Amino acid sequence: MNPRKVFYYGFMLAVVTGVGMWPVENKSSLPFTAVAHADTPTPFVVTIEKFTIAVTDAPYTSGTYDLTKGQVPANTLLLMNVKREGTDYTAAASAFKINFDDAVPNRVVVHRTKGDAPFYATVSAIEFDPNQVNVYKQHWALSTSATAVSQDLRNANRQVYAKPDKAHSIAFASYTATGDVADPSTYYVTTLQSDVGHVEFHRFSTGRGKVAIDGQYTTIEARGDQFRTVRQSAAIMLWNKTTGVSGPFDTQPSVQRDRTAIFTTIRTLDPAMNLGPLGYTAVLTGTDPNPTTLTYQRGTKSSSMYVRPVFVTQMIEFLQGDSVTTQLVNLMSGDSSVALDETGIDADHAIAGLTSGGSTINAILDTPGTPDINIGYMDVYFSGSNLVLEHNAIPNDGSMQTYAQIINLRTQY
Repeated sequence: MNPRKVFYYGFMLAVVTGVGMWPVENKSSLPFTAVAHADTPTPFVVTIEKFTIAVTDAPYTSGTYDLTKGQVPANTLLLMNVKREGTDYTAAASAFKINFDDAVPNRVVVHRTKGDAPFYATVSAIEFDPNQVNVYKQHWALSTSATAVSQDLRNANRQVYAKPDKAHSIAFASYTATGDVADPSTYYVTTLQSDVGHVEFHRFSTGRGKVAIDGQYTTIEARGDQFRTVRQSAAIMLWNKTTGVSGPFDTQPSVQRDRTAIFTTIRTLDPAMNLGPLGYTAVLTGTDPNPTTLTYQRGTKSSSMYVRPVFVTQMIEFLQGDSVTTQLVNLMSGDSSVALDETGIDADHAIAGLTSGGSTINAILDTPGTPDINIGYMDVYFSGSNLVLEHNAIPNDGSMQTYAQIINLRTQY
């Protein structure tokens, strides 16, 4: 019997098909996928579990899944991509939060404040080795009168006597919103792990005191040379389509493209009432193998040109053999999905997503087409050897671009 005490803390598994996973009593019964040698450090990821939770019944606000690999929730990061349906474009229906259920040890919950149609969340639960990675979690909120808040990591789930190392930590957040305001500037919130031991959240507007935000963040910090992190931010001015931000980045001059994952969130500098999706892309550009520039691009809908978007990008550069693949994806007018052949990728140990996106719109660049905000909620998942990207926008009369990102992680089990 494995002497390690197993906690059953929740996360959602990809079971849209209804096929369940077997319960795991002991991690020693799982195949070990990476063996440490003198020149290969022990993986800092213990387990990965992936699943989809489909919320198809009214009121279309929440769904759960119980994890099956005995994960320790305090050491587990939850990442998700959301695909949604319906025509409710208000803040309350457009922001999604993922967290563990306090009352049920192995349960993950995805929810929003209200809904008018189904949504689907594809989730990755990444459990870290506590001897190699510190994990901090904390609730945060923006009241109906607040546009910014800073959370001290010393108040997180672990007692921190020294601020986390900025060069080796990164924050992820998700949140719900209240309010019947159809203005993305009220619920687009940027997330940043700052250099003073804080996580900072910013938005432009409160919708004249109508929209409150309720969220949870997770910060991961490398205790050694498992990974390092860098940050960059930029804005696109009125009527401009593209902007590039050259390095050096905040903690180093460049990063390795095939080892660096990008996570971008967006807010605005202007109200954006009834403008539809504010889609965008983010990608590393410059000379390989060490690009020094982040380039942001947004859609060409004339109405969105009245808004100045602000991008906050956090990058994680892996240092021990874990790798990242980034791929430009085009969806033509009339297409709602695309499948990319990723033969050779170990899908069981790969995290699929986009280089941009947070708790809301996840980074589709729309050219003139549909005003349907659902075009900006893109699901990303593996089906066999294919990487599938799909949305539920109807009608889809505009072409789109985005950057798919595959993070290949070694695991202990």
